[in-house]
Amino acid sequence: MSNLKSLGTSLLNKINHLPKERLNYSISFKESQYERFRTLAGAPKKYVIKQKKPSVKEIIFRRLKPQDISIRPEEFSEKLSPENLKQMIHSLDNLSSNKFAQYYKVGDKLMKPSGYPDYYQRLMGEIQGTNRESWFSAFRTVVFGK
Repeated sequence: MSNLKSLGTSLLNKINHLPKERLNYSISFKESQYERFRTLAGAPKKYVIKQKKPSVKEIIFRRLKPQDISIRPEEFSEKLSPENLKQMIHSLDNLSSNKFAQYYKVGDKLMKPSGYPDYYQRLMGEIQGTNRESWFSAFRTVVFGK
């Protein structure tokens, strides 16, 4: 069990070193993985993950609730083997070092398609916040396609 705990703490360290996500999702990958593995490492609760409120349709039809399909922390640590944790740590190393983005480089043919060559530059500018499009130019893009 101590081997699992040490692997769990190293996994949490790798998770904490992941960069901040550029886009704001309803839940962060970093936060969800930290909360998933913190019981294994014996770490304190760091993030508060807001649970999604059930929709009216789910309430009416009594769909499965998250607690019905979740795994208790005791069962979770029993299902993980040290090999699985080592593989997860290795995968997080690859993600944080951006290995596959360097290995599979995207060429100009994909980044500048002939139909709309400025699409990805405009999209990345919107994500990074460098060049914001005015409301009129956004409307023109939607209507006319360029």
